[in-house]
Amino acid sequence: ADKRYSEAKTQIALLLDAHNEVSSDFSTYRYLASQGFLPGYNFPRLPLLAYIQGRRGNIGRDSFLARPRFLAISEFGPLSLIYHEGSQYRVKKVMLGVRSDQEIDQLGLAKQEARLCPSCGYGHFHQQLENEICVACGTPLDGGKRIDNLYRIENVSTQRVLRITCDEEERQRQGYDMQTTIQFASMDNRLRVVNAEITDAQGNVLLHMQYAPASTVWRINLGWKRRKEESIYGFNIDTTTGQWSKDEQAPPDQNDEASKDEKHIERITPYVEDRRNVLILRPGSYLDESLLTSLQYAIKRGIEAEFQIEESELMAEPLPNRNERKAILYYESAEGGAGVLTRLVTDATALSRVARQALTICHYTPDDQGEYIDSNPDCEAGCYRCLLSYYNQPDHELIDRKDEAGKLKKLLVSLLDAKIVAGSEGKTHEEQISHLEQLSSSSLEKAFLDHLKQFGHHLPDDAQVVIVQFKTRPDFVYRSHQAVIYIDGPHHESPNQKKIDKDTTQQLQDAGLTVIRFSKIQSSWPDTIAQYPDIFGAAKS
Repeated sequence: ADKRYSEAKTQIALLLDAHNEVSSDFSTYRYLASQGFLPGYNFPRLPLLAYIQGRRGNIGRDSFLARPRFLAISEFGPLSLIYHEGSQYRVKKVMLGVRSDQEIDQLGLAKQEARLCPSCGYGHFHQQLENEICVACGTPLDGGKRIDNLYRIENVSTQRVLRITCDEEERQRQGYDMQTTIQFASMDNRLRVVNAEITDAQGNVLLHMQYAPASTVWRINLGWKRRKEESIYGFNIDTTTGQWSKDEQAPPDQNDEASKDEKHIERITPYVEDRRNVLILRPGSYLDESLLTSLQYAIKRGIEAEFQIEESELMAEPLPNRNERKAILYYESAEGGAGVLTRLVTDATALSRVARQALTICHYTPDDQGEYIDSNPDCEAGCYRCLLSYYNQPDHELIDRKDEAGKLKKLLVSLLDAKIVAGSEGKTHEEQISHLEQLSSSSLEKAFLDHLKQFGHHLPDDAQVVIVQFKTRPDFVYRSHQAVIYIDGPHHESPNQKKIDKDTTQQLQDAGLTVIRFSKIQSSWPDTIAQYPDIFGAAKS
């Protein structure tokens, strides 16, 4: 803990030096929360701003229009229209940072590169760029999108427009091609992600689950939906002025509004990013587009009802994109989150309760025999009382709560008795069990692992980790809870060893670690485990 705190202070000092501008949204509290030193309170980032120039005379003043980042990347997109106080404004330029002429000539804009997984849409940035296999799903990255001109948008400037034709209104309705991707957080060179499988009563895998706290969510504007070449991403920009420039990929009616005074032109793909808790669900077998979309919103509505959160607090999107639906991404809208997604992984009965709520919302109620029947035959594919809402209007045609085969109802009913088998350290449950068993050096340690597996408790993150500072090697560790586990065999019963164990326990507790000791009497293990439900989780029947 002392080492991690020291590293955190060093990184904070470096980040403060790099983010000393007035517009910086760096927060010491947010950083400490992401590293586990503070609870996940909401430390919001600065929104994106659009400069609105005041009208002539005494009517109106210069102002800034603020929008959350994920909304602003499309609403404040290149040459988009903004309606404000009875007037119309067009986004004409990006407000670039202060740079010298030499920097502009030699470097242009500081862009980033990313490779997106063709199967799950996971974003590989920085040191993961050269990976051949996806970090999230293990799929080969060949054939995925590679974007080498990503540029982070901060603020934009607008120009008042006097007339807007119906053609322009239609063009704005067409909108932009948006892409959402994520990158898992890491700690001590380990990915912070929990892999789990959701199985039915017969052991069949219904869903694969990944929960990743404090992940980076990227929202990317790939370009106009009607661009000429779909494989060419982004927009042209004058790097001297920040004005959007003529673009050969834009629709024919778009370049009329572009800048005519071109100097240093580059092509950039705008993006914004934020930290969110995310949950990814992948079906265990093939689900068609309509069924996966219906499941996406049924689970979303079930989570909202079960944990009593507002619809805007939880977002749901298909992965890798809306045209290729292979998985579902859920993320909590507010940074720090409401803490509901982690419940689906750590609470043994949470998913069952969510599925029951989803069935009720979809107008299915149990009869005397326990069979779920349709209680609202007037609702066909969906209504605003069940799965339809303002937020999912683009998907209304795909939503169908009662398809001909009743697959959605069957899947939700299967989730009522489903079991969640979670892994650790980015490994699956079976991979983690195998890893821990190989490191276990005694029959008692192996019996302890069997006990955890039998009753569905959380697995340790690692085993036989030496803590050099205190010259001790606990049998197991739970890194995320700063807990160390000792399985005390017969040799720990001697008076001398008891004194050594007591001194070691005191030193570790003084250092801020939770020390849990299990005796050789296995019948006492359930009582010890029950004292630490946050570490081991509740026993599953």
